[in-house]
Amino acid sequence: MLRCCLLNYPWDGKNPIAYYIQRTGYLTIAQAGALTDDLLTKLQTGSYDFVFLHLSTTDELIPKHYREILNAQRRFIITSPFPKHLYQAYELAPVSYLTEPYPFERFLKCIELLIP
Repeated sequence: MLRCCLLNYPWDGKNPIAYYIQRTGYLTIAQAGALTDDLLTKLQTGSYDFVFLHLSTTDELIPKHYREILNAQRRFIITSPFPKHLYQAYELAPVSYLTEPYPFERFLKCIELLIP
């Protein structure tokens, strides 16, 4: 199983990420939560195969220490209901970007391209 860390995702049933991860059969959610100091520590010390960050608004504040850790991840993916170009000033360098709503096939293609 490949381990995923989900950052900043709503758990109200409106975001399909958890369902898509479970549906693959080879991904698992190892960690999930808000952008807290505790989760930052887990991100720094844990080993994750994929790190997903959800950006729900175009003015969301991503702390600098989070940006540095996220940009160092090999498989860092952003999901958002807004187009990628609206986040150019965020100084984030994801390897992929998924604009919501995205179908399972798009999610799967993104993951499979990143698996060696």
